[in-house]
Amino acid sequence: MKYPSTLRVCFLFLTFITFGLFGNSHVQAQSQKNSISSANADNVEKIRAAPSVIFRIENTLTPPTEFFEYLEIKGIPPPNMEQVSPGEFHIYDLPSNRLCTIEFKGNGPALLGVTTADLSKIQRYILGNGALEPDRIIAADANGSGTVTAADLVDIRKVLLGKTPIFGSGVSWKFVPAFSEFYYTGTTIDLGTIKAIKIGHVN
Repeated sequence: MKYPSTLRVCFLFLTFITFGLFGNSHVQAQSQKNSISSANADNVEKIRAAPSVIFRIENTLTPPTEFFEYLEIKGIPPPNMEQVSPGEFHIYDLPSNRLCTIEFKGNGPALLGVTTADLSKIQRYILGNGALEPDRIIAADANGSGTVTAADLVDIRKVLLGKTPIFGSGVSWKFVPAFSEFYYTGTTIDLGTIKAIKIGHVN
């Protein structure tokens, strides 16, 4: 069947309009999808840029600016932690309006930084022939008894001789403070500087 030329022209015009509208709708939908993806990415960046908790680690073996690799952290609720720069840590995504508890622990090689020179210095302290700074007194308490005695010398000597892999305290590092409890309202909390003390290292 043959159609009048005018009818064919109208048909082609309608077809052109239909495909034009569909094409524009597809482009608009794709553009809207890209905008949503971009917005989601921006939201993620905003969340990551606003940590729940920040704190810094200072230790007795290396400067505060160096990487501290033996930190273990436990908490209620369980923390999502990252080291954002050498010595500075951020915790993200804590649920707001609740009491939170953070516990700092540290393992790693027991012999890190520990030598017979530490034994000699601790012995002098016990005999009253030398002084130790407060954080070094904590470091000298190898068995975790709360005091520095000859038993700590025995404990450290066992580790140096390879008779036991860990000190009597069960950890390689102690932290001051060891716990932090706070009520998180949704605003970033700065816990300040946490001191990491290497057990057995007093020099």
